[in-house]
Amino acid sequence: MAIDGHEQQNRRPIVVLVDANGQSAEYLDAVLDRAGFECICCTGWQEAQDRVQSEGAQAMVVYPDGLGLEPADIVASLRANEATSNLVVVLVEDPENIARLRRAVEAGADDYLLRPFQPEELGMRLSMRLRQHTTSWHLRDQEALLDLTRMLASSLDSQHLLHLVVVRTAEVLGVDRCSMLLIDEDGKYATVLAATEGREIGGIRVDVSNYPEIQEVIATRRPFVVERVEDNPKLKGILPVLATKGVGSLALFPMLDEERVSGVLFLRSERFKRALSERDIFFANSVAAAVALSLRNLEVLKKQKEIAAEFERTKNFLEALIESSVDAIVAADLKGKIILYNKGAERIFGYRAEEVIGKMHVTKLYPPGGAQEVMALLRRAAADQYRLKPVRKDVLNRDGQTVPIQLTAWGVMENGKLIATAGIFTDLRERLQIERQLSQAQEKLLLTERQAMIAELAGATAHELNQPLTSVMGYAELARRKRDQPHEVERILDIILSETERMADIVRKIGRITKYETKSYVGGQRIVDIDKSSE
Repeated sequence: MAIDGHEQQNRRPIVVLVDANGQSAEYLDAVLDRAGFECICCTGWQEAQDRVQSEGAQAMVVYPDGLGLEPADIVASLRANEATSNLVVVLVEDPENIARLRRAVEAGADDYLLRPFQPEELGMRLSMRLRQHTTSWHLRDQEALLDLTRMLASSLDSQHLLHLVVVRTAEVLGVDRCSMLLIDEDGKYATVLAATEGREIGGIRVDVSNYPEIQEVIATRRPFVVERVEDNPKLKGILPVLATKGVGSLALFPMLDEERVSGVLFLRSERFKRALSERDIFFANSVAAAVALSLRNLEVLKKQKEIAAEFERTKNFLEALIESSVDAIVAADLKGKIILYNKGAERIFGYRAEEVIGKMHVTKLYPPGGAQEVMALLRRAAADQYRLKPVRKDVLNRDGQTVPIQLTAWGVMENGKLIATAGIFTDLRERLQIERQLSQAQEKLLLTERQAMIAELAGATAHELNQPLTSVMGYAELARRKRDQPHEVERILDIILSETERMADIVRKIGRITKYETKSYVGGQRIVDIDKSSE
């Protein structure tokens, strides 16, 4: 049947009394009952051995007379059997057989009584020897737990570590197989972490719905111990599977992560060689708790390593980004000591990073009062997280030359406090040189355009004025020749006046030119269209 730790604690110690004659059984049964023991009386040696294993007895009282065996052989056979190796063995003999008793003690008997004896003395002797055995078991268990704890604390190879733990646990508890399973958060599936069957089993996924014993532990968060699987109704549906796997006894212990069952310690045997005692259950629970804690610590450590690795990747990326920037990036603490200085800064200022970082004051990079001016601008921008929009400034290089730059600056904050200042310095020398060259080119272009326009305007003026001017000159010559013909001279003067007015109109239009319009001219050339340009 299934038993839990509470039921195990309330069970009375079981003593198997072996007396071939059966004479002592009745009165010793009553004495042991009063002493707090449950007594099982047997008359045959094989029967006694069977009852010890089937009932999970903790002690055996043997009357060798009538069994046909030497006391030393009886003790030796019990110690050789794993199921009875820890049994408390007390022999009852006559005083004349003290030599036989001595050999039995050498073979491993815990105690003996010489007849006649007070019946109550047997209860006292058994209690004392059981306490000694319990203390000894506890010491061995503590040593085993300490050994397991050291393993859990000393190795980060979880696969190897957990395999060692299950192997050691199986050895200590005397079971055929031991495994550990990690249960998913939804409780539907579990993963085999380690098993005594071999490391290759690790990683196998199992459907929890096929394991009612695991479901029971998840539901109750308590150990589930079954000495005979065929007697437990909760396992009825999987008995054929258990039989196929050679499992006649099993025990599961929860691995608790706070209130959740994160895994189970799973013990299985063809049949438990002995019923799991209180100390066995305590040991298994302790192992499960230690593994749960170790797995939690390993998970925390894994996350810490992942965070550290991510931090390192981010740090390396930012450092590479800063170093590869064509602009200078400089940072200083609140005392003005430079704490960051990249390759771009080396190109602008001329100092090497090792000459600057932690050694130079930021004021050395500015003309007198320049650094204080920038800091004052940053303080005025305190409401905007000390962010300074791009401004035009001058800095000083190693040779004392002024370098025009564009500065973007900001404050470095930590927990709401200003701890440093930083800035990006964009070298404007090349840009200003290009701007100067562009300005000069624009001036040349404008001059060329003006010269071309003047030439075109001159051509247009010559073209427009040439005809009336030629007419004026011709008629003036004609008037001179006909000065003795007044009427003809008057007509000629009217023509000259008209042509002169025409020239005056052309001059006025030239003065009103506001746009550049051209028209075709002789030889495919173009000249200014004075009429359209002056509209």
